[in-house]
Amino acid sequence: MTSFATRCLALAGLVTLSAPVLAAPLPSADAAGSQLVEAVTCKRHLTPAQFATLVKVLKPTELQAYDQLSDGDYALTTPLVVLGQPVNRLYLHDGDNGEDGIDSYTAYFSTAGIDQIAALAKIPRNEADDYTLENGGVKFPVLAITLDLDDTLWPFAPIGARIDQVLFDWMREHSPATAAMYPVAAMRELRERSFRDNPHLHFDLSALRRLTIQEALESSGASLDLLEPAYEVFYAARNQVECYPDALDALARIAARVPVAALSNGNADLERIGLAHHFSFQLGAREHGAAKPEASIFHAACDRLGVAPAQVLHVGDHVEMDVAGAMAAGLRGCWINREAATWNHPQLQPDLQFDTLTGLADWLDANLDAADADESRST
Repeated sequence: MTSFATRCLALAGLVTLSAPVLAAPLPSADAAGSQLVEAVTCKRHLTPAQFATLVKVLKPTELQAYDQLSDGDYALTTPLVVLGQPVNRLYLHDGDNGEDGIDSYTAYFSTAGIDQIAALAKIPRNEADDYTLENGGVKFPVLAITLDLDDTLWPFAPIGARIDQVLFDWMREHSPATAAMYPVAAMRELRERSFRDNPHLHFDLSALRRLTIQEALESSGASLDLLEPAYEVFYAARNQVECYPDALDALARIAARVPVAALSNGNADLERIGLAHHFSFQLGAREHGAAKPEASIFHAACDRLGVAPAQVLHVGDHVEMDVAGAMAAGLRGCWINREAATWNHPQLQPDLQFDTLTGLADWLDANLDAADADESRST
């Protein structure tokens, strides 16, 4: 892949590269950042020693190498601004291996879209695709995927609102005293209190929901014979999901490529929902006895898949529960960032980031097709 520095020559006006001596003492963080920006836009050439000096100032995180493919790959805690857009990943290309012997630096944009990068850098769209955080030329083996459910395949907020209303309507018909004592807001407050008071059950949302309903019935003088019927009303509503527009097609494409296991802290039932056929199995926090981000639940899923953690990609929306938890357990991490949120983990960067599952399906197609082609050439 041609470096972004090379691609910026048109933008920079064929600026003559020079290697100015860095002033002593160490430059400020602002100056160090400015010099790196000049390097990736071809206004400055940095020697390896100069780059090492800037690294001391900016203290980026060197990303984990896989078969040395990521050697020299850095995550920047404080993004640089290149071409007016934030960059939070930088790759050092060793000039000794290049045509001109000059080190260069590829910037991977954290939020700019492909079309925006192409316009700014005056390069073709298919080349701009290499400089997004979403792809960034990243390739690593994926033999299986673990997939979060709530807010990854479908939004949970409308489900939660419907659950509250359906349960209230049922109580109003079958236990008016309970409905009067616990309208929607009061029942929600009771549920939150049950969660706070029972930390030992945080991995079992079904048990916590039953406790909430039980307390509501008892405190309103209603019969506990209503507990299981009320829970079933809740659970039926909980499994009425509306997937994101991209999710079903992307899920089918992903599942056709590699085994997929559902890995969730929630209590959705894929059989009831009608999506179980896309998954090798479903592992919930309740069944396992511990919730994400505990490493044990990720490892249990890998064991059932029969795949080493380093070759499993966990996909989810939550920075801590999904991505950071998976990566700490030795899996690869993919952040589904549908809300264009800012990545805020101080020590980690996701291996992949997409705003839809379609982006992941596209990446997986390209990654596995390239691996198949490499294998064909080697045989």
